[in-house]
Amino acid sequence: MSQDFITGFLEWTSGIPSPEIFRLWSAIGAVASASERRVFIRTAGGELYPNLFTLLVAAPAIGKTQAIRRAEGLLRSTKKIHLAADGTSKAALLDQIAAADRKIVLPGGANLLE
Repeated sequence: MSQDFITGFLEWTSGIPSPEIFRLWSAIGAVASASERRVFIRTAGGELYPNLFTLLVAAPAIGKTQAIRRAEGLLRSTKKIHLAADGTSKAALLDQIAAADRKIVLPGGANLLE
């Protein structure tokens, strides 16, 4: 078995009908999603978060959804990472965002995320 998540994901999904490039970017997107706002660097302008917006672009039936669903399934199976529903109304989206609130308390009582 591989030593890193991305290589492991590529091995795990090698049998699905999806090009390696889509499986690679689905794995990278999963790492970014799992990072949430817990990973950042401090700059002179404040914290810089590694936000990632990934689009898989190709003709229909090439394997975009196959790769995305595997990564999404892993993230949802943790029950710790908040993902929005595939389709939702404006009101439901606001409810989901409110329910996804998370606070991390640092030693000394300072809140990292509010």
